[in-house]
Amino acid sequence: MPYEIEYDPATSCMMCGLTGNVGQDLIMEFASALAPLMEEHRCTRVLNDFRGADLSVSYFDIYKIPKLPSVLKMTRLTRRALLLDELPAEISSYEDMSVNQGQFVKAFTDLGEAISWLTGDIFDV
Repeated sequence: MPYEIEYDPATSCMMCGLTGNVGQDLIMEFASALAPLMEEHRCTRVLNDFRGADLSVSYFDIYKIPKLPSVLKMTRLTRRALLLDELPAEISSYEDMSVNQGQFVKAFTDLGEAISWLTGDIFDV
């Protein structure tokens, strides 16, 4: 399977890793698998580790992805950290679109910073 999802009770976060070629179809499959686990654990914090993944999403896909949490009925309090090898120029557009839809999303290259942001005060966005 090109993704792993597990709950970390120490941080109260869903720890997710995606590998290989990551496109819109895989993101939809992954998100559909993640949503019920978040509900099961009553978890609103998600770390998506894309380090080493080949992100092959178009600008159009980037525009659609922020709508995914509402389609999957994730709470607006869900906080998602994206862990990447480097921050591409498009990531700020994705963050902006997500924030404009009332979501808490931020991209990082450092695991410690991502976890600190996820576990910090929700108003320290």
